Amino acid sequence: PVEIPIEIPLLGRMNIRNAALAAAAALCCGATPDDVRTGLGWGGRRAGRLGGARLGAFRVLGDTATRPESLCVAFEVIDTIPHRRLHLITAIRGGRGTELNRRYGETLGIWARRNRITTLIATDSEEIVEEADRVRSAERYAFIDALRDADVEAEHVMRLDTAVQHALDAVAEGDLLVLLGAQGLPAGATLVRDRVEGRHGDDAETERQDLNAKTPATRKLRNDRRLAQCARQDANL
Repeated sequence: PVEIPIEIPLLGRMNIRNAALAAAAALCCGATPDDVRTGLGWGGRRAGRLGGARLGAFRVLGDTATRPESLCVAFEVIDTIPHRRLHLITAIRGGRGTELNRRYGETLGIWARRNRITTLIATDSEEIVEEADRVRSAERYAFIDALRDADVEAEHVMRLDTAVQHALDAVAEGDLLVLLGAQGLPAGATLVRDRVEGRHGDDAETERQDLNAKTPATRKLRNDRRLAQCARQDANL
């Protein structure tokens, strides 16, 4: 048996489990303990699942969760982070249909009732997403109506940068700002950091483009699939 002390820059039991499985697989394939320790320590630097950071007087947590089971994991982690007030920006899932967004809103509504959320902002992230990920009206209403059915009110804005600014206007010392959703998440985290650190807009835009960059072939394939899915959904309306 081999015991390797490892620290990963991610939160949540899911990430700990995945790190342990990845470490075991790497060791079986011939990696050294130092290789494993270095690799897992680097892995959390990308935005995605439950990556957190402190920015000045408050903390930021980002997660791509939108499905019920993933949202439950995210809020379990939120409950473990000491904070004074909770502010949440959530990205509506464009091109995924009304059913997923309805369940997204229902689950978020359940957790919003359990956690006192000071600021809840939903956004289409329209200036960030590609065409296939654009939020359709039916998807937007499915999400917002599910929240309202749970007696949870959310501010809705079309742009991600507007959502970030509104959240930063409300955040204060000791607070926790959470960004939920896949659409524009890396750009959203960069926007928060840029606004807090006062970075130049051109530099921020360049980094946002880099964070969201994909190979042309991968981007085209994903767009084709999303557009085909949207066409099927429109045909069934």
